[in-house]
Amino acid sequence: MKSKLAVLLRMQFLGSFGINKMLHSKKKGALAGLGFSAAGIVLLFALVEALICLYAWMAAQLAAGAMMQGAYFPVVFLLVALVTFALTVANVNGKVFGFRDYEMTVSLPVSTAQLASAKILFVYLENLAVSACILLPFWIFGGAMMPFSLETHLCVLLVLFFVPLLPSALAVFVGALLAVVTARMKRKELVQTIFFILVIVAACLLPVLTSGTGDGTAIESPLELPAWLRAPFEKFWAACVFAAASAAVFSLPCVFIGKNFARLNTMILTRKSSSAYKKKELKTSGKVRALFRKEIKALFSCPEYSINALSGTIIAVLVPVILIVTVRGEFSDLRAAVFANSALIAPYFTAFMLFSSLTPTTYCSISLEGKSLWILRSAPLDGGQVLLSKMLVHLAAETLPGVLVAAVFGGVLGFGFFYVLSSVLCVAAMSAALGGFALLLNLRFPVLEWEKISVPVKQSRSCLFSMLVSFVGLGLVLLIGALCASVNAWLGAVMMPIFCFACLFLSLGLLSACGRKLYDRLLR
Repeated sequence: MKSKLAVLLRMQFLGSFGINKMLHSKKKGALAGLGFSAAGIVLLFALVEALICLYAWMAAQLAAGAMMQGAYFPVVFLLVALVTFALTVANVNGKVFGFRDYEMTVSLPVSTAQLASAKILFVYLENLAVSACILLPFWIFGGAMMPFSLETHLCVLLVLFFVPLLPSALAVFVGALLAVVTARMKRKELVQTIFFILVIVAACLLPVLTSGTGDGTAIESPLELPAWLRAPFEKFWAACVFAAASAAVFSLPCVFIGKNFARLNTMILTRKSSSAYKKKELKTSGKVRALFRKEIKALFSCPEYSINALSGTIIAVLVPVILIVTVRGEFSDLRAAVFANSALIAPYFTAFMLFSSLTPTTYCSISLEGKSLWILRSAPLDGGQVLLSKMLVHLAAETLPGVLVAAVFGGVLGFGFFYVLSSVLCVAAMSAALGGFALLLNLRFPVLEWEKISVPVKQSRSCLFSMLVSFVGLGLVLLIGALCASVNAWLGAVMMPIFCFACLFLSLGLLSACGRKLYDRLLR
């Protein structure tokens, strides 16, 4: 007989990815759709893992060449832990608290402690899967290029299973505290969104802010990492101590939230009554402008949506800043090296700037209308105006930042004018193209009936296929630029914009020909 905890974990697994709904759906083609989605997930996973392997190979090669063997695993594991915490804290409300089927779940023959423990444990298992996908390539390439001892490999194996425990526990505590504090606020979604963005920024900047010594001078070599940070990767007994301490810390939210689960959920789900209406001056606005303001408010009023859509933009902005701050002492040498190898580096720089559009804001903007789409459809609005407003939000939130970062940091890092112009054109054209493709996919695979907002934001086909198209587009830009640059220095900088504008014209053509028809078919 299965334990209650195992049954609860199975329920969450089937419900989190929409598998249960597809398996028990009476609609024709549900199983075929499940297989199609599974194939897309496998392909997307392969593309993401290939990109991680590329960066792992580059990081391992850099660490081996700079004799940074002692700092390699501590830095990689620390960065993954910070990213895990930043992304987990945004998903606590909705996974652990505030879920729509709360009344049905608490009526099951299980204790609230078991229910809370299952939900927190599922958060850990998700983080463990993500951490393993990231860390395994770094472990393999690092072990192949640097002479680590057998004890170090045993430490890495042990720490790999326990490193997600601490960020998961901290994220649950912080997420629960934020959910309780903002439960009665009128603009709680906006407050949560701003907080989550600040957490991601802090997680990215923390390694840089702590890279100095006590006297304010920069550490010249990562080999000078504190002994306590290196110990879990050098001594097996230290790895065991880390594992035991992480497990102890992880048990704290399970015990505390298990005892107060019903009280916390009641506080979070109870809404404060709306304030009294105050008469305001009537303002007029154009249709597209009004729709644009509505879409912007929707983007920043939903934490899960904004974090999914804007995390790429945040990373694309912060990483060049971190790079410049990290090498501030040798910045002139960096510029000289970039200028001498602009033809080879420019494709990688351009592809990284396209990280800002890996999840376009349009990939679920139709689905987020949900059951209230009929209100938008019944308004005196043309379908083209609705689609245009959704594209404008993507251009403002993801394309424009990517273009500005490519222009500013391309020049600061030492790329010549020609390569900066090529990168700017590529980012502008391909980002806009990805937004158009994502909008088409959302029109083709809309999810208008949902209970949890995570369904259209994270578990829909349009989300899966949009990310797949984005990774393919990013990979093709990088491949075309790198291959052409190996033949001729300027050929890559010419061919990349040509390919990106071809994708843009294809996207706009399909959107013009099919977009309005697909929009008109909604709710029919």
